[in-house]
Amino acid sequence: MLAETEALGMCFAEADGVVRQRPAGRPPFRLETVDVSGAPDPLAAAEARIRAELDQPMDPATGDVHRQLLVHTGPESFCWMQGYLHIVTDGVSGTLIARRVAAHYSALMSGEPVPPSGAAPWREIVAEEEACLASDARDADRAFWRGTLPVAQGEPGAKRLVPAEQPLRADRCCAREAWKRAKTGSVDDSVDGSPETTGTTGT
Repeated sequence: MLAETEALGMCFAEADGVVRQRPAGRPPFRLETVDVSGAPDPLAAAEARIRAELDQPMDPATGDVHRQLLVHTGPESFCWMQGYLHIVTDGVSGTLIARRVAAHYSALMSGEPVPPSGAAPWREIVAEEEACLASDARDADRAFWRGTLPVAQGEPGAKRLVPAEQPLRADRCCAREAWKRAKTGSVDDSVDGSPETTGTTGT
């Protein structure tokens, strides 16, 4: 699964105020296991352990962009945490990764071949993005989203889709914000108008 999820094999560096990514090779798989089945409240103990793990900063400069934790809560029950920096995943892609892990697990348990992932190679995605940035579509996209998304910086003509008094939280972080969070260990939410979990995503 890690081999086919190329975003988890990236490292990031900042140069002249610009964050750049490059392949760091296939990351080593580290799955820490913890047994809290003997605790008075195993689920509460599992949640506390997971939160403590998510509070630990990661280092995208070295490719440390994700963590996995398996918590044993009972004779046949576990809690699985997948933690990622938003610089490589968001809530949607984290769910897709979880589904892919489930597909691998089901295939192993049934003895069937693992179905193909259908994921596009990283280099194709980068090439497509670079082509878009160099095209007229970039300006058209910017105009559309500035006129559609809630007001972020008081831009004239922008529409507000939610009441002004409603708290706004982000569901995506730009690379620069994610880089800052990784260096400081902060998981405070930034504000751009949509719901977000935290600086890392855990399931």
